[in-house]
Amino acid sequence: MKHMFDADVAKAYGVNAAIVFQNIAYLCEYNRMNETNYHDGNYWTFNSRKAFSEQHPYLTEKQIRTALDKLVESGLLAKGNYNKYQFDKTSWYALTDEGRVVYTAGQIDWPLRSNALAPEGQGTAPEGQPIPYINTNINTDINVSKNPTDSCPEPEESASTPTEPPVISLPLNDGTEHPVTKEDFDKYVALYPSVDVMQQLRNMYGWLDSHRNRRKTRSGIKGFITTWLAKEQDRSMTRQPAQPQPNAFGLDRRNNKVPERYGGGIIV
Repeated sequence: MKHMFDADVAKAYGVNAAIVFQNIAYLCEYNRMNETNYHDGNYWTFNSRKAFSEQHPYLTEKQIRTALDKLVESGLLAKGNYNKYQFDKTSWYALTDEGRVVYTAGQIDWPLRSNALAPEGQGTAPEGQPIPYINTNINTDINVSKNPTDSCPEPEESASTPTEPPVISLPLNDGTEHPVTKEDFDKYVALYPSVDVMQQLRNMYGWLDSHRNRRKTRSGIKGFITTWLAKEQDRSMTRQPAQPQPNAFGLDRRNNKVPERYGGGIIV
């Protein structure tokens, strides 16, 4: 049995968490393809820590619990309970938007194979197809001249083209930064018209600066930005100013003020 994991997740949260994340992400993706275990807008997989430990005999139940807690706290996994019986405390897990970005970015597009790790009741995937043979020794039939004067040098202006400075740079978990370009900034402004995008990017910087252990990977940072801005967009739609609520006599219930047509003033 071969177990794989994403190197970026391992750098951020440890190898144990990366292995568990890969397993759960695989099962959630399998359930999505088979349209099973769909609840509240997500495809879920369920398992106990004991079962996880049996699937990963090199990890203890305590290590499994620590890994799962890290993945939930980091925002890569969501945790729920959709068991039929109230006494059943088996935990369910699903990929968040950020977790889906991380998994998709690091996934090789192989067909889902028979799943030896699938918990009971979730079935097995169909037999995978063999990886196609790719011949890398390709004859391109290009006649390369030995005369160096026949070569086409790079345009001189390409080396001197100035790079536009980023609007802001967000710190990543590997110590580098993700530059938010003017092009990306303009896209965010168009996508989230009710949001002060610049201020929210500053808020993201402050949050990432003070939560070093929860900084995002290079492949997951854009998912983090769009998820943050989408939530702010939703919040802004609910912040509508209260409208006047006159009673039967035309008085505004909010401030007990008499309308001007009745002389104005405050009701005592």
